[in-house]
Amino acid sequence: MPVSLQQINYSDSLYGLNKHLNRLYFNPQLRIKYQTSLENYLTFGYNFRNQTGTIEDLYRGYILTDYRSLFANNADLTESQNQTAAAGFNYRKALTLFFAGVNVLYNHVASNNIASEVITNTLQQRVVLPYPNSTNWWTVSGNVSKYSFALKTTFSGGLQWQNNGSVQLQNNNLLPFNTTTEAANLNANTKVNDQVNFSYKATLTQTYSHSAVEASAFHISQLLQQAEVNYIPSDDMQFKLSGEHYFTRQQGNPDLKYFFADAAMKFRLKSLKTDVELSAVNFLNVKNYSYLNLSANTFTASSYTLPGRIILLKVMFNL
Repeated sequence: MPVSLQQINYSDSLYGLNKHLNRLYFNPQLRIKYQTSLENYLTFGYNFRNQTGTIEDLYRGYILTDYRSLFANNADLTESQNQTAAAGFNYRKALTLFFAGVNVLYNHVASNNIASEVITNTLQQRVVLPYPNSTNWWTVSGNVSKYSFALKTTFSGGLQWQNNGSVQLQNNNLLPFNTTTEAANLNANTKVNDQVNFSYKATLTQTYSHSAVEASAFHISQLLQQAEVNYIPSDDMQFKLSGEHYFTRQQGNPDLKYFFADAAMKFRLKSLKTDVELSAVNFLNVKNYSYLNLSANTFTASSYTLPGRIILLKVMFNL
């Protein structure tokens, strides 16, 4: 239960700025673990934090954060209070290698200012204005894991639901927004024998965002699949092949589909005390990649130019 006294003085003669703050902060933190049985247990937690901004939040001039983004302030030093409460239950059976858990998290952030985005064809300007606001997050998640002795495979999966409620400044109007994210994942890791092992992971994410005062809503679905095979015929030789498949769907836009693949082989020459590794990254030669992101009232479409296929030969030796 720490208590701290913080004094902040800041001034800028160019903008006629000269202020100081004296704050007495109390930042309690509580963690409880209750063992319900020999292996199972409950967890509880609470955290309260006071936070202040940095010099970038005080400067009244423009800050060029990148080649097309400006940051400006028209508010006092950012002060925020962050409260987090969490509870969870963990179920474990070590003899059968079965594990499961459920967790609930609530997060509330209150701040003394709000950011307004002004976007043009050539520039994105972010202005901080003196309007108090708050943001609330609810997260509910569950996971399960089981090892199959017959298949020599660990199967695991999880579900997560998250809701974010915030207030956004849009066209000089304060609008409440809700963003909901639903995610599910499935994993399998298997050891075929002493030489071959295989892993697979699939993650499905759906994001919704809407405002109670607007009829329009946005929805993005994303599926990520990852697979990897390792072949180790001997201590002196290793082979690896991995791939990633990205699929994104957003109503009104074409589907985005990408497949990336990497491969590597490594040899050890004991007589020469040398390791030789040959790798091929993105050997399917994908040259462009686009990504969609949705948060509150902001829908972002990012596009990247990739260098394509890269083949690298490395020789590592000890003298």
